[in-house]
Amino acid sequence: MNRFFRRTRIVFWFIVIAPVLAIGAVLALYFKNDTRRKVTPIRLDYLGTDKLGPYYLNPATIEELSTEPVWAETDGRRWLHPVRTCHVANKHYRQYLDTGNEVYRTHFLKLTETLIEHADEDRSALIWPYPISYYPDQQVPWISSMAQGLVIAVLARAYETTRDDRYLELARRTMLTFERDVRDGGVRYEAARGVFYEEYAFVEENKQHHTLNGMLAALFGLYDLHKVCGDEHAKELFDQGVKAIRDNLPAFDLHFLSSYDLRHEYGEPPLFLSRYHQMHVGQLTILAEMTGDPYFQGVADVWDRKLFDPINRLRLTAWYAGYLYRDIRNRIDEKGVKGVAKRLADRALSRVRDLSRARPHDHLPWT
Repeated sequence: MNRFFRRTRIVFWFIVIAPVLAIGAVLALYFKNDTRRKVTPIRLDYLGTDKLGPYYLNPATIEELSTEPVWAETDGRRWLHPVRTCHVANKHYRQYLDTGNEVYRTHFLKLTETLIEHADEDRSALIWPYPISYYPDQQVPWISSMAQGLVIAVLARAYETTRDDRYLELARRTMLTFERDVRDGGVRYEAARGVFYEEYAFVEENKQHHTLNGMLAALFGLYDLHKVCGDEHAKELFDQGVKAIRDNLPAFDLHFLSSYDLRHEYGEPPLFLSRYHQMHVGQLTILAEMTGDPYFQGVADVWDRKLFDPINRLRLTAWYAGYLYRDIRNRIDEKGVKGVAKRLADRALSRVRDLSRARPHDHLPWT
């Protein structure tokens, strides 16, 4: 009798429970991939004015409101995270412009000074190196065009609010990395396809990543420097990067989603992430207004509509399912079933805590 019930449970599991779970997982992935018409995660509303305005980012992509810089730790070494610290600084600048409260301006300038204090110097250029490896065989430390560009954007705003020429000088020293090749300690990579400013500026022979969102963020910093003081060299570097983006956008378009980078051209699996796809849409919309080139807005509109097509979304869902399967299999090989199960449980609990956390800043204009 016990054997009968045991067999019945097994049959019930395979015929009822397993298909229900599989269908639920597919539906969850399907609706997770619906990025249509969400609020763009980045906005720059000052393009039609003669001043630099606030740098808006979706709060889901940045740190909680704080007066402190963002620190990270790698191999026991504590280091300043330049991109996240720039985001926090920009939030305070935003608050200052929205409210006129000098406290926010003070916080912004204090964070700007912290960024300056923790810069390294390389032949007159200011750099913010990353002592962490994200990719196999990645050289450490390395610098990022995204970090360099965001720092330039912060320094441009510091100059605008203080009229202290020191900030302009520091921004121009930061910009020196856009003139130097990645093999010479810069973020610039020149090839037949154009001039790219590499988010991951490390030497990998003939295999630069050409990461799209990082390069666009870097271009915005160059644009801001030109806007605030008329720096023609910043405009020249900006125009070179814009041409490369325009010439190479089709290579990022992989039918059902835009690719994070161009490593798929070197035989690596393409990297699709819905949040970065929506970031690309917002950034290209901004670039269209910066340049006056309707081509960028056209591409942004096409990419924004990609997931309207249910078949397209099913293709993306199938790709995600395959990616998750390979990822889980590799993790099981590394850590065993118990290790993977514990990590998944911890992640689920973390998501529950996030959902229950109070959000005291919902009334603020950038949320």
